[in-house]
Amino acid sequence: MNITVPVTYPSITSYPTYASLLAVTDLYFQSDYENYMNWYMIQFINTIQFEGMNYIIFDNTLKENTIEYCEIIEREIYNGVQMQQFGINFFDFLIDQLKRGYAIFLRINQKCIPQAKVSFDYNHEVLISGYDGDTKEFTVWDFFDGNKYDCINIEQMTLLKALETFGKLNHPDNPDKDKTSKIIAFRKKSKE
Repeated sequence: MNITVPVTYPSITSYPTYASLLAVTDLYFQSDYENYMNWYMIQFINTIQFEGMNYIIFDNTLKENTIEYCEIIEREIYNGVQMQQFGINFFDFLIDQLKRGYAIFLRINQKCIPQAKVSFDYNHEVLISGYDGDTKEFTVWDFFDGNKYDCINIEQMTLLKALETFGKLNHPDNPDKDKTSKIIAFRKKSKE
């Protein structure tokens, strides 16, 4: 069983939330360029002109361009901490979402991912876009080992180990501010 959700290398990779969203939505560049560019310019391009200095800065500072608020995708939001408390099997959940054509945006403990080269609990956002049943590997996008945004293949058991600490690292009682119990499954909107 091989499952691949259509994604492309994103046009902005400065932050995992933007990169993950655009990995899916940038597919519109190919199918609906004009409408997509209107949305893209409103969401991601904030121009600042400095008077008397003859230059313009382009910045992507709007918060409405996150996965949660994007109107050009279909999304489902889950509470990962509750899922673990109720015994939901993360592997089955991930496979089910991928089969339905959804990429999955969530936090994993990169300490468990050898390619990340992190020696401490590091709760970071990733995008999962595929699974290869022959090699038992997931396709995962992030900034691994301080490199640029890219995808790597992670063995199924390694990824599941990285998810074991999800409840601990993202629990409301954890004082760390870099946490969320949200798991967002999303895909490009189908034409109606």
